Amino acid sequence: MFKITLTSLIALFISLSLSAQINESIKQTVINYPKSISNYEKLSKRINSDYKTDREKASAIYVWITHNIAYDVPAANANIKPKSYSYRTQEEKLEIEGKYNHKIITKLFKKNKAICDGYSRLFKTLCDLSDIECVIISGTSKTTTHDIGKLPKRSDHAWNAIKLDGKWELIDSTWGAGSVNAQTNKFTQDYDETYFCTAPELFFLKHFPDDEQWLLVKRNEKDFANLPLYYSSAINSNIQIIKPNNGVIEKVKGDAIQFTINCDTEISKLSYAFSKDKYSTKLKTKYNKGKTSFSIPIKNIKRGYLTLYHNNKAIVAYKINLK
Repeated sequence: MFKITLTSLIALFISLSLSAQINESIKQTVINYPKSISNYEKLSKRINSDYKTDREKASAIYVWITHNIAYDVPAANANIKPKSYSYRTQEEKLEIEGKYNHKIITKLFKKNKAICDGYSRLFKTLCDLSDIECVIISGTSKTTTHDIGKLPKRSDHAWNAIKLDGKWELIDSTWGAGSVNAQTNKFTQDYDETYFCTAPELFFLKHFPDDEQWLLVKRNEKDFANLPLYYSSAINSNIQIIKPNNGVIEKVKGDAIQFTINCDTEISKLSYAFSKDKYSTKLKTKYNKGKTSFSIPIKNIKRGYLTLYHNNKAIVAYKINLK
């Protein structure tokens, strides 16, 4: 049996796709930028001097932000409401927004901390200075088991979309920066590249935008609500859950939940745990023609959550609501 890691992963750590690897030389160069770069204008000049293509510049921006800006846990817990303002003309609106954005980004550089609003603002500001088309997207994130089965409601997150080579790409520099331990409430910098130009189908697993045009994939609110809770290990290891594909399990055949996983090679070291279990239980699996199958006995459980583990890391969670 494997002991369950009780650390709760929030929105910062959930990754989605390794499809857009960033060039190693860009990473090493940007990571070693001097600490004397004290404002975003200087940073932008350095990036635009070092790189020529939009993709290279966007990669450098992502690497710098995720390595240098920490998540501001106290600010996130304060739940400060955005300031409102009035304007008479579109020009006046843009001027007010520009001044406010400059204030936020300048403060961010001094503190080297931000919440998702700051991360997405900084990313867009640096893209603007590099003549890369970029927008800030607000929406709902799917980060805990309590989100399973719930329709997206109040916006709780912000990310970006940029246009590269004539195509919109989705980016979440907040979640690429690290993770927050729910028990200690402390942030750990932990670079995650999988949030850079993530495939829309995978980005959708964790994000639902207020403006549905930014889904970039044919999905809807019900699809999002019905998803299980996916963890980074599932996507990074190319594990595809075929069955069950609904996040809320309400019926089972017999006394067990049947699972089918699609993967190139046989998957071993799988285990599971229900929400009240102290330890996870190792699974016996069958492999046939690219598919791994197994069953999980429901015991006497009618309510709660079921988490599946691979190599002792959570890959997917379901809500149990047996009728």
